[in-house]
Amino acid sequence: MVKNCIDRRSLCAALLTIGFLVLLSGLYTWRQPSRTQAAGLAQAAPLPQASATPLSLFLPVVHQSQSTPTPTPTPTVSPTPTATPDSNQLRCNPTGGSGGLAAGTHDVTLAGRPATIIVGEGYDPATPTFLAYYLHGDGGNYQFHANTNNVVNTFIRQNGWIYVAPQAPAASEGYHPWHGPSGIPSPEADANLQLIADVLDAMFAQYNVCRDVVFGSGASGGAWFYDAYWFPNRGGEYPAFTILNCGASGINSGSGSRYTKLQTLSQNPEIVRRSEFQYTIGTQDFLHDEALISVQTISALGFSVSTEYLEGVTHCAYSTSTKTRDYWQQKSAGLSLSDK
Repeated sequence: MVKNCIDRRSLCAALLTIGFLVLLSGLYTWRQPSRTQAAGLAQAAPLPQASATPLSLFLPVVHQSQSTPTPTPTPTVSPTPTATPDSNQLRCNPTGGSGGLAAGTHDVTLAGRPATIIVGEGYDPATPTFLAYYLHGDGGNYQFHANTNNVVNTFIRQNGWIYVAPQAPAASEGYHPWHGPSGIPSPEADANLQLIADVLDAMFAQYNVCRDVVFGSGASGGAWFYDAYWFPNRGGEYPAFTILNCGASGINSGSGSRYTKLQTLSQNPEIVRRSEFQYTIGTQDFLHDEALISVQTISALGFSVSTEYLEGVTHCAYSTSTKTRDYWQQKSAGLSLSDK
């Protein structure tokens, strides 16, 4: 056959080509599975499908089950003062007291403690006037406004007001903190709450003053005690328009029962109308940040809050008497009481 292929080259080439193709076809068929086998393989080993990477892998994980408290934010700017309560909704509600001391400045014992009382010139028990009180700092200087040249003393006398400033008991020599030697809460601090209440009640009984419009003031430790403990505990009984000089406690939603009591007071429109907080403090005062927090907390509850931040001023390094006089003068001038 080979010899014939040589002689018949064209036919031979064609036959060889056909034979080669047949051989390849046989080999290919031998290596491929049947349709049934192919289907079985597809079911047993499917091709992997593309899947998207979860977006959460690229995001920070937030563990909501953690109980780490969120720090109380510290404001960096002075808040806009809230609106002053409508003076038309206030009344004097005179106490009708007919006793008391003569006009002048007096050093007395009141509710068992030393106290300064100033009775304004021209005070007439037949006509109700305003009562103002002062909570001293930790040094215990209840006579801070006793000097007749002091601007607060002059203001009280010239306007016929009544003023009282008791002294807190000593925790140690020269140290008379309102919170007592053990801080708050403590039996000593609670006793001082009652001391202040007893002093105010005595003044209401002895002098004909407005029961529903009272003016307060505190400095340093006295201001701290006012927003930390006095107002949450007794503010409902003795609301006042109060200036807090160079002192604040930083009361906030993490202050436990004291904050809960503030919330309760804020639900009483009468108490809210008769209360105001004026925070005056230097920006370099070590209690400045606490004042910012107190302002944020109390204003958020709906109380009237105003502020004055004294740029570059350190602790109580300004005339707290002048600031007190100016605040009392401005607030009283804006009041119109139908029963006074």
